Order: sequence, then structure tokens, then C-alpha cells
Amino acid sequence: MAKAKKKVQYWGTGRRKKAIARVRLIPGGNGSITINKRTIDEYFDLETLKLIVRQPLVLTGATEQFDIIVNVKGGGFTGQAGAIRHGIARAMVVANAEEYKAALKAAGFLTRDPRAKERKKSTSIQQEIIGAVICKKVPLTYYLQIHIRIYIFGLNIKNRYPPLWWVFF
Repeated sequence: MAKAKKKVQYWGTGRRKKAIARVRLIPGGNGSITINKRTIDEYFDLETLKLIVRQPLVLTGATEQFDIIVNVKGGGFTGQAGAIRHGIARAMVVANAEEYKAALKAAGFLTRDPRAKERKKSTSIQQEIIGAVICKKVPLTYYLQIHIRIYIFGLNIKNRYPPLWWVFF
């Protein structure tokens, strides 16, 4: 039994927000882009997202040189498009570093965008009450009484209650 020849493939992993894209570049293709076993037109509805995905190829003039197969998961559509762009750029550097790296780096496609969703912070009133209960300066019943009024009755604590420091005097 003869061994099948392996096709040359170049891999790149891209990340953006919570999205992770594994990208394969197959040289000698016709420029088709397949994302999660669907074409780019089926996967992305917005033209801007398709533009984002194709940016590294257009910049280097390699739109018709590679077939691209992508597995992407996590995040939303915008994060996934950015992750795919990052993965394509990294795979192109693996394919031909001398030709592509300078242009891709200058355009910023090789740099992972570090912006992510900021964590949710509780309100300052909640922090003040919780801190006072933990330090045992305020009885737990006072804390529960205020939270029952806030969450069940929907009262605004800023307008209806005195500041917490009044409790201590």
C-alpha cells in the first residue's frame, strides 16, 4: 500500500476577545475561505466582517494563492472575524516570512488585540454595606433589611436611606 502524499499546509492560531480561530492555509488554491464547514458568505452576513477577514490577503496581494480553512469558536461574530484575521496573518508569516511579515506587522495584523470585556463591578453602596457587614460594624439584619427593600420593592437606596456612617453614631 502506497503512502499518500501530504499536502503542504500552514497553520496559524488567532485570538480576539473570547474567540479562538485555528486557520489552515493551503497553497495553490483558488482563494476560497471556509469557516466551520461553511463559506464565508454563509457564515458572515455583514460585508464589514468579510472585509476584516480578507484584509491580510488583500494587503499582501495573495487573495487567489491560498485556500483557507478555519475552525473558530467562542465570542461573537466581530471577535471571531478579528481572530480569523489574526490567524490568517500568522499563518502567512509561517508560509513566507520574508515576503509577508514586514507588511503584516506594519498594518498591525500580527499583534493580538488585548482589549476584552471589562468585569462587572458592584455599586459603591453595595460595597459599602458588604464591607461594613464583613467588618462586623453593622449587624447582618440591617444589611438584609436594606437588600430586601432594594430588590423586592425596587426602592432607590440613595434617596430613601441615610448614609451608612449614620448607623455608627
